[in-house]
Amino acid sequence: MNKAITEGLALMPEPFAAGLANWSSANGRPGDASYTGVAGAALVGNDQDFGGCFEVMKTTATQRIRAFAQTPCARICICG
Repeated sequence: MNKAITEGLALMPEPFAAGLANWSSANGRPGDASYTGVAGAALVGNDQDFGGCFEVMKTTATQRIRAFAQTPCARICICG
């Protein structure tokens, strides 16, 4: 994508400080489990290396962390 297509679109998810309910342990679709109340998942307010961050203990071979957010989609026309 180039700037002409993405300019003005908010493509970043909510910051981790907004809460664990914004982060999915599955696919990030409505109804999927969030990290709220999960043992081994926490918000760290001031990590010495990363500042405010989301800390999660890996419990499976593939640990998913996906945002519960919709990405805006612009209509694209390619003319030749």
